[in-house]
Amino acid sequence: MPVKKVTRDEVVLKALGVFHQLGYHHTTMQDLADSCGLLKGSFYHYFDSKESLMLEVLTGIGEYMHAKVFVIAYNDNLSGKEKLEKMFVKLEKILRYNEEGGCILGNMTLETARIIPEFAVILKAIFLEWAAALKYIFQEKYAAVDAERLAWETLTAFEGAVMMAKLFDKPDFYQDCYRKTLQIFN
Repeated sequence: MPVKKVTRDEVVLKALGVFHQLGYHHTTMQDLADSCGLLKGSFYHYFDSKESLMLEVLTGIGEYMHAKVFVIAYNDNLSGKEKLEKMFVKLEKILRYNEEGGCILGNMTLETARIIPEFAVILKAIFLEWAAALKYIFQEKYAAVDAERLAWETLTAFEGAVMMAKLFDKPDFYQDCYRKTLQIFN
């Protein structure tokens, strides 16, 4: 019997925080159960495995990014620079969910992409959509081929900046990347 009642969505949200903090491989089912206030045995009523839970976490992140972040790129009432500013504000909020956690997408890519192909499929889809959103923004000022190159450069620079900010505990890496990206429209 659970220590408290929680919904499946609450379990996914709590699991996101645990995976973000501990990583996939260092997270135990006990860690996940504890974060939800559940007994370990009760946790299996929600998810039969850590992998199935992580698949749902990644899917949820993708849905959130699509609905709340990437959609900004296609708002033609905003300039390219305004779109980038709004997207980065949303992305920063996501990262601040757990400041020492870095980017959960980058973390899970590095930790699991070559080991758990199902995760890689979802992660690739998210990054491809992110690059497409950036490309759309950059096409306001650049030809498609240049916009695509800039999109991937921006995305990889952003992920690298987040990783370095995490490693050196210096958020300025992220802020510098943000400022440099905005200069594309100056």
